[in-house]
Amino acid sequence: MEKEIHNLFMKQRTSDDKEDYRTNNLWLFDDRFMSYNKIFSDKQIKEIFPKLSENLDRPDILSLISNSYNKDEITDIVIIELKKADEKITPSRAEEQLIDYAGYINEAYQDRKVRIWTYAFLKFDKKTENSLQNKDYNRVLTKSEYPIYYKPFNRVNAIINFVDYKALSDDAENRNRTFMKILGGVGVFE
Repeated sequence: MEKEIHNLFMKQRTSDDKEDYRTNNLWLFDDRFMSYNKIFSDKQIKEIFPKLSENLDRPDILSLISNSYNKDEITDIVIIELKKADEKITPSRAEEQLIDYAGYINEAYQDRKVRIWTYAFLKFDKKTENSLQNKDYNRVLTKSEYPIYYKPFNRVNAIINFVDYKALSDDAENRNRTFMKILGGVGVFE
């Protein structure tokens, strides 16, 4: 399932340095990420943040979002960490990894902080949900069995989101339903 979801957003082991909506589908994930300059998969992270690749497990997808290709002008960074659905990673471990990534990135930008949006996709169960609730994560209800959880981490200027694979699909469907109706010729106010 991880491979299919990765390839839905962006083909594995590719990079995208053109502003072209046809080279990735991050807009399905969250429409605020439709406008971007660079989206890098695991292969290209080494080129942007070599120390990150030397010192940390690399996230599966790293999206750099800004109005410039110049690293010094980047305003937002999106980190998407896809975990295998059968992998027994705890929210605590995923949270630790994402905080490490955000901390390293902000270390590279010592004069200023960039906004960092992080997403961890896990296979949820009741234990996962209890763990996130016990850590005071905020809930966003979805049509699926499990909500999306998020929490800000001010020190590293990041928001960490936990999303169940099924909730991802349901959330994208709900957010894009009206858009798809319009494309199909159905009026919004009919």
